[in-house]
Amino acid sequence: MRRTTRKFVEAVCVDATYGTNINRYRLFSFMVTYKFGCGSFAQHVLVDGESKLNMLFAVRVFKQNNPARVDVKVIVIDKDFTELGLLREEFPCATIILCHFHVIDYLKREVSKKNYGFSAFEKMHIKYILVMMVHAENESLFDGYLSALTKMCAGKPLFMDYFTENWLNCKDLSCSFKRGNIPHLANNTNNHLEAS
Repeated sequence: MRRTTRKFVEAVCVDATYGTNINRYRLFSFMVTYKFGCGSFAQHVLVDGESKLNMLFAVRVFKQNNPARVDVKVIVIDKDFTELGLLREEFPCATIILCHFHVIDYLKREVSKKNYGFSAFEKMHIKYILVMMVHAENESLFDGYLSALTKMCAGKPLFMDYFTENWLNCKDLSCSFKRGNIPHLANNTNNHLEAS
C-alpha cells in the first residue's frame, strides 16, 4: 500500500462503508487513483462510528504512514460535512470535491420527497435538469439549466429554497465546470471504493 501511495497520491478517494461486519462497524478507506482511472487502497481503518475523533485518528494515521501525503492535490468524498471540514483542516493544500454519483443520488432522492408537491412528470424533468447541472461543462450551460430548473419549480418554491441554500453555494465541490483546473485524473466518483 505504501509503495502505491508514494507513486499515485495526487487523487485520493475517502469514504466509510457501513455495516461491514456483525458488529456494524464502518470501514473507513483511503484509495489512491492512477491516471487511468483505476484505484488502489492506501489504508483501511475499522471504526465504530463516523465521529470526528475517529475520522481524525484515521486521517492522522494515513498522514503518519505516507510521507507523500504532502502531494495530495484532490480528495473525492461523498457529502459528509464532518469529513469535509476535517479533510480541509488536515490537507489544506488539497482541493476537496464531492462524488458526482452521491451528489446526483442525493438530489434525486430530495426531489422525490412528497413535501415538494411535484408530479411524476415534474420529478422526472427536474432530475434530468439536476444531472445536466452537475455535468455542465461551463458556467453558461450551468446557468441555462438553473434557469430551466427555476421555471420548473415556479409555483413550488420550497425545492428552490432548499437547492439555493444547500447546493448553489458549493458549486466548486459538485459541478464539472469547476473541476477543469484540478488534477482529479478524470475521477469524479468514489463509488469504486465501495465496490472494491
